[in-house]
Amino acid sequence: MKIWAKTKEFSEGKFLVVRRDGTVPHWPHFVLGARDPASPTALRAYADACGGMPGFDADYIASIRELADDFDAYRAAEGLGDPYAAPHRHDDPATLAIMRGEDGPITVRHERFNTPKALLEAADPVAVGQAFDRDTLLNVIELLKGRRSLRWDWKSKAICKGEVTSGMMHGAAADECDGIISTIEGKLREMGDASIQPPVPK
Repeated sequence: MKIWAKTKEFSEGKFLVVRRDGTVPHWPHFVLGARDPASPTALRAYADACGGMPGFDADYIASIRELADDFDAYRAAEGLGDPYAAPHRHDDPATLAIMRGEDGPITVRHERFNTPKALLEAADPVAVGQAFDRDTLLNVIELLKGRRSLRWDWKSKAICKGEVTSGMMHGAAADECDGIISTIEGKLREMGDASIQPPVPK
């Protein structure tokens, strides 16, 4: 799909950008994230462009290149993102109102971990760098049911877990856990696991 800001349905964009003084810029913007594999290349191209323009000093340009290196290191440690993915999170009405031009307060929550993403060429939405076996998938389900955070460690090829306190959890995160559980259970049924029963229709 197109970038969100260029669609009719999500023309507000994907991210709310706010200055340190609490104002939202009037100019259009585009957010680059460290898990986007194209971001470091874009940052280095930006640094190259800055080098040919007046007003950009050497420290500014060097720091952009350093940030590109930081992005590479972060992605190597945390895994690929999926910037091309369609919307999948639950919109916060107050945040959406501000993105549409209204003023007002919002509640901001920091993410405590990265959700593992499938590789672009992976057809299986549960695949993260490699095919998981049955025991690993069952372990992930139990961790998610216990509302614990998950992080795929790409260096050791292991799933790292950490407790998520009730104060850190919120509705969207809980729904996301349920969605991942449902996806994994569907995968296990495809693998012929008779212990995983289909969901009961509501």
